[in-house]
Amino acid sequence: SHQPSPPTSPMSNSLADLERCWASADALFTHHLPTSSLYSKSIHLRHPFVFYLGHLPAFANNLLIDHAGHPPLHPAFSELFSRGIDPDADDPSRCHAHPEAPPEWPKYAEVKAFRDDVRERWRSALRGDGGEDVVNLVGMVVEHDWMHVETLYYMVAQLHAG
Repeated sequence: SHQPSPPTSPMSNSLADLERCWASADALFTHHLPTSSLYSKSIHLRHPFVFYLGHLPAFANNLLIDHAGHPPLHPAFSELFSRGIDPDADDPSRCHAHPEAPPEWPKYAEVKAFRDDVRERWRSALRGDGGEDVVNLVGMVVEHDWMHVETLYYMVAQLHAG
C-alpha cells in the first residue's frame, strides 16, 4: 500500500522557499544583467544594481540581528545596503532618508561574499540553530526579495531600452 510522505517541518519548507527565491535573484544577476552594468543606474532616483545585490542579504541579515538576536555580520555592509532610495509618494523628486551612497561602491566579489555569508547564516539558523523566531521571519525575507526581483527586472528592461 502507498504510504504518505511524512510531513515536512516548517523549517525545511521555509528553507526551500528561501532557496527558490535566492535562485531567482541569482538568475537575474547572472543571466539578465551584464556584469559591466552592475555599477549602472537605469533609473535616476535609484542606486546602481550592485546596491540591490547587497540590499537583499542586508535586509535578511538585519532581521536576524534585530529580531532573532544574532550578532552583526559585516556591520558596514549591513548599514550601507540597509535601505535604498525610495522616492516620496507625494513628491517623487524627493527621497526618504537612507544611508549616504559611497563615492565608490564595494567590489562585486565583496558584495557577493557578504550575500553568501548571510545565506549560510540563514541556512544554519533554519537547520536547527535559529528556533521559531527565525522561522517566523522567513516570510518577510521571501516577500521582500520577490518584490525587489520583480522591480529589478523592470530596471534591467529600462537599462536595455536606454
